[in-house]
Amino acid sequence: MKLEVKQRLSRVCLMLCCQLSAACSLLLDTDKKQCETDDDCRTRGLLAAVCVRELCEPAAQSDGPDNPSTTSEGSEAASSTRTDAASKPAAAQQPAAASGGSSATRVGVAPPATLRKGGASAASATTTTGAMATSMMAMMSATTMSNAGAGAAMSTAGAAAAATSCSGENCCTSDADCNGGQCVDRLCWAAPAQCTVDADCMGQGPEFEGGRCVMSQCRPNPRWRCEAMQSTSTTDQKELTVLVRDSLSLSPISMVHIVACAKLDLTCANPVADATTDRAGQLKITVPATFAGYLQQTERTDYANAMYFLPTAFPEDGVLEPFPLLTAGAIIDALATSLGAQTDPTRGHLMLIAEDCDGMALPGVTFMTPQADDKTVQFYVRDLLPSTSAKSTAEIGNGGYLNFPAGTAVINVDRVEGMLHLTTVTVVVRAGFISVAYMRPMLRVQVR
Repeated sequence: MKLEVKQRLSRVCLMLCCQLSAACSLLLDTDKKQCETDDDCRTRGLLAAVCVRELCEPAAQSDGPDNPSTTSEGSEAASSTRTDAASKPAAAQQPAAASGGSSATRVGVAPPATLRKGGASAASATTTTGAMATSMMAMMSATTMSNAGAGAAMSTAGAAAAATSCSGENCCTSDADCNGGQCVDRLCWAAPAQCTVDADCMGQGPEFEGGRCVMSQCRPNPRWRCEAMQSTSTTDQKELTVLVRDSLSLSPISMVHIVACAKLDLTCANPVADATTDRAGQLKITVPATFAGYLQQTERTDYANAMYFLPTAFPEDGVLEPFPLLTAGAIIDALATSLGAQTDPTRGHLMLIAEDCDGMALPGVTFMTPQADDKTVQFYVRDLLPSTSAKSTAEIGNGGYLNFPAGTAVINVDRVEGMLHLTTVTVVVRAGFISVAYMRPMLRVQVR
């Protein structure tokens, strides 16, 4: 009788292992020899089984030192994860190396010590082994004295799977949900510590030159990476304030009518807003808070037609950098002559200004674009004069292009020292227009 029960239990264990592991493809006859050592069971794909009297049987669970897959440390970690979920910390534990943590962790189960130390393969086997052993033991209990053993086992396995579903504030769908941590298998985990002092961050990359160590995380120098702006509802409106001034004398220009145009409205056929500068040259114009586009001036004939491209995110106070206008006619021709060229009426021009995240001009920056051709003249401003021999921006961070082909220009902005890419912007170029763009380093994810 004992042998019959034992054989039935072994069949149930093997059936469950076949369901949980793709390595098993058929049920062996338990009257025949199945193994001589535990390794023979693992070779069959039964990771949670041991060899007992030439039969593969599930390994017994215990809280003792002989069962490394269910140590008290792992139990305490799992309990800590559930307890801390209500307050949603970044997390009590750390997943495996960021590149492999997701595949090595089970939802709702704290990773074992090997995983926290980066042993993704060992942790995966340990976690899987523990889950299989638990389900197998439950199935054995449910099927010992019942002919409906397989059905009851499936029900128990389903219940076990449901128990591992994620619920509570510690759940996540992406890293953005984890307050600076990492989202691994739908649970938030604390990001691995990167530093203890500022000097530890130097090896993180050129953008960390002059960076800071904040809460064990390296934060780049704000000259090279900007903080992310707070998200804004699409129904909100934003009032922008822009000083419109003469690009040479720097004096404000009053009574200039300006329209706001969506970036994809390449000819500004459907303006979304308009306003006129006051006596102090200040323009106050209201646009949607998520607006992407440019401001356009075409009505003052004493100044060249110009487009001023708005930043991807607006500052909280709505005050933007000045909109410079260049006197029409002789000034532009003189600029072209000084650069050894003539203006082409079928092409446009670009005025570019590189700034850091605080609005300070960036020297040592280059502008590059694949759309420039042999008729295009690139320049940087040195000692307040345009120069074709200069290779990067000076202290005022200015440069640009004359006779740029009409269309969309893709501008890559790079820091020469360290060959650090700062940002890429797109600017519309139209025949007879000057396109003005202030370019700041790309946004980075804010560590809160």
